[in-house]
This record gives sequence, C-alpha cells and structure tokens, in this order.
Amino acid sequence: MTALNFTRPHNPVANYTAQPLAFVRALGEADGGVVVPQNFVGITGVFVFAQSPSNKTGLCLLAEIQPKITALDYRDTVSPVVNLSGCLVENASIMPTRAFCSEPRTTKVKAYSGCLTTLYQAMRDLRLCKQPTITPNAGLFSGCLKHQNDPTILLKDCRKNHYLHAKLITQCTQKIIRKPVKVKNCESIEYKKAVAVPCEYYPIEIPDIPPQPPISPCGERENSNELPLTFIRHNIHNKANLLPLPFTCVWREEIPLKDSYMITNKITAELEDGTPLDLLDASIFASMDGFCWQFTATLYPDDFAKLQMDAREHGNECVVKISVNNELWVFMAEDYSDNRQFGRKTYTIQGRSLTAKLGADYAKTQNGTINHALYARQIADMVLDLLPFVVGNWLIPDWYVPANAYSITDQTPLSVLGDIAAAAGGFVESDKSLPKLHFKPKWSSPAWQLDSVRPNLTLPDSIIESISGQKQITTLCNGVFVMGDDETGVGADVFRQGTDRLPRSSVIAHSLYTDLPVCQAAGMAALSATGTHKIESVKLPFATQYGVTLPQLGEVVQVNEASGYWRGVVIGVRLDLASDNGVNRVDLTLSIDRYLDK
Repeated sequence: MTALNFTRPHNPVANYTAQPLAFVRALGEADGGVVVPQNFVGITGVFVFAQSPSNKTGLCLLAEIQPKITALDYRDTVSPVVNLSGCLVENASIMPTRAFCSEPRTTKVKAYSGCLTTLYQAMRDLRLCKQPTITPNAGLFSGCLKHQNDPTILLKDCRKNHYLHAKLITQCTQKIIRKPVKVKNCESIEYKKAVAVPCEYYPIEIPDIPPQPPISPCGERENSNELPLTFIRHNIHNKANLLPLPFTCVWREEIPLKDSYMITNKITAELEDGTPLDLLDASIFASMDGFCWQFTATLYPDDFAKLQMDAREHGNECVVKISVNNELWVFMAEDYSDNRQFGRKTYTIQGRSLTAKLGADYAKTQNGTINHALYARQIADMVLDLLPFVVGNWLIPDWYVPANAYSITDQTPLSVLGDIAAAAGGFVESDKSLPKLHFKPKWSSPAWQLDSVRPNLTLPDSIIESISGQKQITTLCNGVFVMGDDETGVGADVFRQGTDRLPRSSVIAHSLYTDLPVCQAAGMAALSATGTHKIESVKLPFATQYGVTLPQLGEVVQVNEASGYWRGVVIGVRLDLASDNGVNRVDLTLSIDRYLDK
C-alpha cells in the first residue's frame, strides 16, 4: 500500500527587530535648544509655591488648607498643618487676600500671641526673571517651632513677586466642612435595549427557498467541506505512480426495500429499585398538544402489588421504567383501574413523565411580574431554579423581554414554560427518561417549504402496514399582524414572499411579543397552520434493526408511496406493546401533519 502525503511548504516569518523611538528632553534643556543650568527648572505659564507644615502651637486648630488660584496667575499649594496641641480639628480654606496689597516683596507676618518667629527662606531665581526681594519675618511665635517656607519658583518673564498679607487669626473655633456623602443602595446602571414604538409595524418577509438541484444517484449532495472521499484499493500490482484511485458513493443508512422483514423486539419493565415487572400489554404516546409522555399498562395482581399504589402519598408515586428496543422511558404510576372477566383479574395503571410534577396536579401557582429585563431562555431557567428539572434543547428563538412586561400570576411552572413556547409558535416536550424539558418549534420551516428541506426519516411503502388520513380545510392566508398587548411590545407584519399579504389571518397578540425574532416565529407558525392540511396516521413496525428509529415530535418525515412521495411534520407518536404467542410485538403509529397547498 502506498501512502499519499499532502504537505504544505513552511515559510518562516521574518524576524523584525523593534526599533526604539526615544523622544526625550534632558533636564535643564528648554525649548529652542537653550540650555539652562542644572539647578534651575524652566516653567512656563504657572508656578507652585509650597508651604511646609507648621509644628505644634498653643490654642490653634488643625487646618487643612485647600489649594486655590490667587493673584498674578500662580497656583498656591499648601501642605496640611500637623496636629496642634490643645486644639480641635478645623478644615479651613486658604486664607483670603487683603485689599490694597501691592508691595513687591514678602512682608512680615504679624505676630501670633505666644509663638516663636517663623523664618522664610529666600526664593530661587528663575531664568529670565529678576530676583524678588524678601525681607525677614518680624513676627514672633512663642512656644512654637520654626515655620519654614520652601523656595518658590517664579513665572517665566516675570518681574516682581507679590505676596499678600495673611489675615490675623484672633480666636480658634471649630469649623466643620461637610464630608462627601456616600451613595446608599448604589446599583449598576442597566441600559435597556431600545424598544420599538408599539403602534408601528415592521414588515417581516418569509422568503421562499430557491430551487434545489436534482438528487444524484449517490443521494443528496453533501456540502463541499463535508464531502467524503472513499478510496478503494484493488488487489493488483501496479507502480505507485500508476495507483488507481476510484471514487464511490458513500453508503447511507436507509430503511432497506425488502419483500419481508424479520423483526425481533426486546421489551423490559421494572421498578426504580430494579424489581422486574411482567407487562401483559402497554401503550406509550406523546403529542404536541400535551407536554409529557404518557403510558398505560396491564398487569397481573402479583405484579400490581409490587407498586403499592394505595400505600403511597400524593407526590411520592411509584416510578416505572420501560425499555423498548433500547429506548428507555421513565414514568410515574399515578392512577389505576381493575378488570375482572371470567375469573381473570388484571389491573391497568396510567402514568406520565417525571415532568408532570411541574403541572397543576403537583405544583403551586406563582404570583408576580418579572421585574428584570431578561431573555426568554433566562425566564425559563429562572422558573425552574431550585427545582429538580432543567431546560434541555432550546430550538425556538430567544428574544429580549423588558422588565415588568410579563406576569406569571396564577401560573404553575409548567404553564409558564408552555406559554413561552406557544408565544414563539412552539411547544414543550418532556424528555423520555430524564427530568428535562425541550422547547421545539411546531414548524422548523414554513409549511409551504417542506418539499425543499431534507427529511429526518424516509419510510418506504414496503415497511408501512397502513395509512389513513383526514383532510382539514381552512382559508389560506398570506399575511398576519403580530403585536404586543402593552406599551413594551412591538408589532410586525409577517407575510409570505411574493404575495400581496392577503387574505390575512387573525391578529395574534401576547405580552411576550417584545422583539422581532419571536414575532417572525409566531407569524410563520400562524401562516403554516392555514390552508389545506391532511392529518395522516401511518402505522409500521418499530424495527430498529432496519433503521426504523423513533421519530421525534416536530421532525419532517417523508413517506414513499407507489403514487409518489409526500412530506409532513410529526405531531404525535404512539407505541403499542403486546405479546402474541410469547413473541413481543411493537407497533409504531405516527400522526403526521401534511400540507397540501403549494
């Protein structure tokens, strides 16, 4: 065997060295290239006068002096004063200026009673500035340490420096400056999605699917990125460069066409603890109209006694597991009846899926309104929060629901979930064996486009036992108005492409119509339900060994008859289990909604 290696040349990426971009200016170098001595700092526009903190003094308060713009366009930054003995805390503003102060020098500060003198150091000269005249401080401070002022830097091109007198402090009193108030109950700001004006309608056109190419003898054409290439090697001796590569069609798992089918079925039933049960017969069924799977089973008295149904309290029902050809169902045995005939006594039990505990028979109703802006899937998850159930497959659209738009008053968890699904033109289906709820659309594609989609299951007429149908005729509608019923809702005009939108179906309204995706899904389902339909009942054996798998509600099924094929949507599934001379028999009956209009 010769290996075929497909390689791609490796192109190394060039190694680029990062170039430094140094934009610097040395300390002391001014604009225009003028060099200033290192002990000078060039400043333009403003300068800073910094005053050091004072030490302890008697009969004075702690002052926190805030910076403020003063005369001659400079900024005075004063450091906070340290603790002073025997004083209260004071938050004070910068001392106001005195009028008629124009001397170009630092004048003496008037004395403070009982304090020592405070020395002021001379200010440094600046480039292109004259040196200000600074006179010694004359006032004495008794009992205090020296107070020093750091050098002050003057403005560029200035001539004189003016210092204003400090206003005398005669008496120290407590001054309270209000502190910033903390914001209580602070929450993050939530920005709501823009909601359309309810009285406006948005046209939503449901386009037709373009014509599909004819099906080749190998089956439907795969996507180019998923095309399988099957290589077959003949047992011949050829050179490697002459190796033939024949391409063949990939085998698809389809129900074979046979004159007769040999079918064997495996059926088991047991309690939750593994205790086996012997079923005389049973039926398992589900439909879009109901949310869960249901079952009935006939038992002998000995097997019925194992369930102890009379000794159990409501809410603690016995759990029964039924397996049919490796498909498992889990039910609660909720009710029973007895049958007596010619000395033979049997019991018939009825039950539903575990999710029945979310309904009115078990769960309490809720009250209130969803007061947070959420998406529909989040509301469904919130309803099941803290309950032993979860959302499974979510195949309907997910849409935005504003706060206070949807009320759950007097609704059970199951009715809320069913209402959400129905608003989007869908339904809720219980999982067969797990505590899950699946949200599915009634029409995965518009009814008039079923012939253009790929079916989930194809049934040949050779395996079908019987077909019967009933026609249902209503007015074929091409448009429908979908609108919210309060101020948070939106409106949409959903119509079929290429039509004049007439005739129209009845207006549908709901408080959950708050976004365009749900309006489109609801409108499509409403238009698909109009026109001429035929409910077909197709009966066939449940033969998994021949590819007859269990269809799911909402799937598209194609039925091949001698007169041609037709497609429809599965709206109901039923399994009938029986024992015929010790041989297990399983009949599968599908209820299919077939759309007859084009």
